[in-house]
Formats: sequence, C-alpha cells, structure tokens
Amino acid sequence: DIDGVLLANSFIPVILAEAALRNNIKLVQISSGCIFNYDHKKDSPVKEESRDYFFELFYSRSKIYADRALEALARDYNILIARIRIPLLNAPHPKNLLNKLIKYKKVIDIPNSVTYIPDFIRAISHLINIDARGIYNVVNKGALRYPKLMRVYQKYVPSFKYTVIDFHKLGWIRTNLLMSTAKLEKSGFKVRNINSVLEECVREYLKS
Repeated sequence: DIDGVLLANSFIPVILAEAALRNNIKLVQISSGCIFNYDHKKDSPVKEESRDYFFELFYSRSKIYADRALEALARDYNILIARIRIPLLNAPHPKNLLNKLIKYKKVIDIPNSVTYIPDFIRAISHLINIDARGIYNVVNKGALRYPKLMRVYQKYVPSFKYTVIDFHKLGWIRTNLLMSTAKLEKSGFKVRNINSVLEECVREYLKS
C-alpha cells in the first residue's frame, strides 16, 4: 500500500510536528536507520549528520522525506528524532527480530546495528529527561551477526535448526549497516553492546 506507507512515514510525522509546534509540545519521532548507503569494507559507523542516503527502496525514501523536514525544524523547535534499527525484543512479537529469524530458519551473516527494545525504552526516557533535541541514533553498541543470536537460541532450544545463506545470492535490495552510538553515549547514557544482551533476551523471550 504505497499511499498508506507515504501517509504513515512521510505525512503524519510532519502533521504531528506542526501540531506540536502550535501547542508548544515536545515531539518525539521514532525514525529508522535503514536510510543510508553503507560499505562494510570501508565505511565507519553512520553518524547522525550523514547524508549518504539510500534511495533504492521506497520504504527508505518515505522515511527520508520526514527525517529531513523534522531535522530542519529541530534546529529551532523542541523535536527529538530517534533512529532505531532492527528491533530485538525479549518477548514474542511479529516485528521482533528473534521472532522473524526463528520463523525463517534461514539467516544471513552480515554485521548489523540492532536496537534492543528494553534498552531503547531507557534511552528514550533519558533523552526526554535531558530535553534532547535533533537526531540521535538509538541502537546498541557493536554489531550483531544473526547466526550468533541463533546459536544462543539453539543453546536453550537444542531441537531448533537453521541454515546460513549468502545474502548476495538472494538478489534483494536491502540496507545492512552499522550506526554510531557516540552521540548517545556523550549525552550520558550507558549503551550496552548488543552481543552482551543476547542471553538475557533469549531467556526472557522463552519465559514469556
């Protein structure tokens, strides 16, 4: 639904920003890091000020439209743009990376930035408390390779089987990238490494 995606990702954030400005209310926009080009061989983790946008996917373009508008407004108004990437949750949910990988049973082996949702909630609370404005990457430190998460899951569910596939042979147009956490850390928030939360995530996921 192209019209629905444009409405949700591009127009509604701008409408909400206008409503927030008129009523002198802080706006917190949950955005996406899936909007950049990235070369693992030569690029450093993407910083908030990057402009190397990934226009090949319609989803990415729809996010870029709103990001640029809100970023401009955030220079003068109380707007916080939190960019997340590949949500990982410690409970079952259709959007949860763990849910998806368990269902697919086929995983790629490319480093990616991931947002662990329990940490994301704490980070957003921190950023609101310090009245942060502008863009912040809200991801966990480090890079996750999906097979590592599957190995942790397999440790608790030995019967689970998965296979690693070559992403480049799939012919998909996707963003696979790393995002910098330096700005978030500089704000005073302690960012955990994504690989340090995997055991916690899987244990709590299986209990829920």
